[in-house]
Amino acid sequence: MNPSDQSELSMGFIEHLEEFRQRIFKILGAFAIGFVSCFSFSDIFVNILLEPAKGSIQQLVFLKPTEAFIVHIKVSLIVGFLLVLPYIFYQVWQFVMPGLYAREKKLVIPLVFISVIFFIGGVSFAYFGVLRMGLRFLMGFATSMSGSEFGLKPMISVGSYITFATRIFLAFGLIFELPLVLIFLNQIGIVSVDMLKRKRPYAVVAIFIVAALITPPDVVTQLLLGVPLIALYEISIWSAVILNKIKGKNEEKQSEQLVQSEQESTQRPKIRSSETTVENSPDDHGDNL
Repeated sequence: MNPSDQSELSMGFIEHLEEFRQRIFKILGAFAIGFVSCFSFSDIFVNILLEPAKGSIQQLVFLKPTEAFIVHIKVSLIVGFLLVLPYIFYQVWQFVMPGLYAREKKLVIPLVFISVIFFIGGVSFAYFGVLRMGLRFLMGFATSMSGSEFGLKPMISVGSYITFATRIFLAFGLIFELPLVLIFLNQIGIVSVDMLKRKRPYAVVAIFIVAALITPPDVVTQLLLGVPLIALYEISIWSAVILNKIKGKNEEKQSEQLVQSEQESTQRPKIRSSETTVENSPDDHGDNL
């Protein structure tokens, strides 16, 4: 490799790192603004997050003097992150976009919008369904020994509950991005529909392994994450099939239009040449006379 090529490569790498640093700063700045904006309303957000615990946990306590304050900070960070999530996704796609083709760049804005919807859908699914059912199942292990004052009674701190809920929300929010990732990989040609169908059994095993790793150690929560994941995987396959059909039809139309335009361009010189021969024929007669 020539020294000039090495210098150009190093400059390109440095510029890439500089752009990465700038986008990280933009994301952190937006995240800080979201956190500060939400901290004033942290009481409201804490009560919203505690709502799924009603009916399963009788009372939440805090075991350290600073625990309640830290809970308000955590909740403000979570809600602030959700508020600036569209901007974060936009910055991520803008960083990836220079390495894409023109056709793929058109997908950036729709992907940002759909990414936010899928993430919020996963968090909502966890909030309204999974968290409530998981807490009921786990709190069902509280026991009391007959004829004895000993037993298992839940005494859960608000900090441990918020951590538990946050893990579930983040896990479901990220996992619900699976269809979007698979469809995007299919559209840029990295994975095919046939490969997704062939690897379905391996995907099911991997899904339950991931569910076991990122969820609390109970079977109910793992099933509540694994089953929707399998459904999302199937949705990804069918969505890719539909998009490929639409893409094929568009390519056929474009090829037909291209062939038609080429035929028209080849016919125009013939028409012009015939017109010129007609125009020149009287002059030829005159010359013959």
